[in-house]
Amino acid sequence: MHTAIGILSAYIQRLKTGKGQRVELSMQESVVNLLRPSFRGHYTENAPLPRIGFGGGYRDLTNLFPCKPGGPNDYVFVRGTGISERVWNALLNIMDREDLIGDERYRTPQARGERIEEVNEIFGAYCRAHTKQEILAAVGPLGIPTGAVQDTMEVMHDPHMRE
Repeated sequence: MHTAIGILSAYIQRLKTGKGQRVELSMQESVVNLLRPSFRGHYTENAPLPRIGFGGGYRDLTNLFPCKPGGPNDYVFVRGTGISERVWNALLNIMDREDLIGDERYRTPQARGERIEEVNEIFGAYCRAHTKQEILAAVGPLGIPTGAVQDTMEVMHDPHMRE
């Protein structure tokens, strides 16, 4: 996005003035720009943003979960914001937790948010019993954004990264 904006700005300047320019882009500056919400405490309270753990302070199924077999990179990141009742029930089926289908404590995103520690433990137990590849294959088709933590060997052998 930042590269495209820089190129388009230089192009517009060339169209208007006939003079081009060199476009320089720093990856670090781009990342800092994308992290700007994290700097709000600096500007509003003159204090750094406090650490909030892996869940990012979300009151939904958003966290980094350890997986089987429990190695240093055996984790999945799940971003399950606002999961509908239909998707929640499908997730419960995948986890063999049909006993929780229709349970008012977890039926709505708001209800799950009030019990997020329990929700994280329910999903965490499932993750600890499965590999990250199994979790991606099961949870991904539900439309819940899920990604595996990969080590350098996994990244280098990932077919998507070789394209």
